[in-house]
Amino acid sequence: MRKIVNSQSNDNGEMTMSSRRIAELTGKRHSHVVRDILTMLDRLGEDADNFVAHYKDTMNRTQKEYILPRNLTSTLVAGYDVKMRKAVIEDRWEDIEAQAHERETEQLSGEVAVEPVNQDGEILFSSRMIAEKTGKLHKNVCRDIRNMLDKLGETRLKFERSYRDASGKRNTEYLLPERYLMNVLLGYSVELRDRVITEVYRLKEENARLKAKPAFELPDFTNPVEAARAWADAVEQKNTAEKVANATTKALEAAQPAIVASETFLNTATDMNLNVAAKALGWGPHKFNDKLRDLGFLFKKNGSKPPMPKAPYIDKGIFTVRWMTFTKPGGEEGSSYTTMVTPKGLLYLADRFHSKGLITTETHKEVKAQMSLPLTYRSAA
Repeated sequence: MRKIVNSQSNDNGEMTMSSRRIAELTGKRHSHVVRDILTMLDRLGEDADNFVAHYKDTMNRTQKEYILPRNLTSTLVAGYDVKMRKAVIEDRWEDIEAQAHERETEQLSGEVAVEPVNQDGEILFSSRMIAEKTGKLHKNVCRDIRNMLDKLGETRLKFERSYRDASGKRNTEYLLPERYLMNVLLGYSVELRDRVITEVYRLKEENARLKAKPAFELPDFTNPVEAARAWADAVEQKNTAEKVANATTKALEAAQPAIVASETFLNTATDMNLNVAAKALGWGPHKFNDKLRDLGFLFKKNGSKPPMPKAPYIDKGIFTVRWMTFTKPGGEEGSSYTTMVTPKGLLYLADRFHSKGLITTETHKEVKAQMSLPLTYRSAA
């Protein structure tokens, strides 16, 4: 039997996959995969003859197969179940990653990403981008992502991130590597998938372009005009920096009476752990955690793991969960989490504790006054 080629390239150097390879990975009959390809190409208005190729079977007969570029391969497996789609995408991913690594070794320094990236430099795609390009409600896209992650046995929190909308409300979005993005899309119609995949390729091309661009270029000092312009820019930047520094110093001096020196409000523009929140409200850490459980905010996980906030209060923006991954001594990957209180959440808890007589009116007013100050005027010991 002739070996089925895993992947190859077309005339443009674009990675492709054959219908026989797709059949092998999914366990479907080749004739059924060909039927699916012809149906897809017809709906997209593509000429099937542009993708046809020939091979010899075990009896030396000439047979047809179809060679699809990456975007059409992803579009094709839309009607297949999650595990089939994952098999196809990950098989292609190995080839793509290898080529990407080769390209990166030739690129200049000063890398800049147009989308969030993980620790491996992999672009992550937002659920909000999917909603924007497909016209679907963001909450429905998040529902689809959660269903996909559950079926694949993945932990949802690994992919979650908080953001603030136009009204300042804290919401949750999902950041997905490309293989998981494709798994979500493959449940959508051909037209919707095509919109998102087009945007994915645009973002990747922009990311590659920015990576290849030098981070900084020195002016040509042999050119008098360019050298003079560079000198003038440097003087202007210095003068601007001095003006900003002087204005900041004067503002701090004027606001000094209003500054409350308190280490409990260090960095309150961002989320804080339960110990810092407890101290802000005048509670000890252990009693504070117990009280939050009594009030129904937290539940205790099995064993000695730290408390976890209940989902409704995460959705309301009262708490977030910060996940971290690490490598154990034996080389196995592990994860841990920390329950965080948001600035909005601290105000909310201050109101609840005060209404129940759990903190004094003075402490309640101090929390609200401190949180209302701009970050510049929030002092730390």
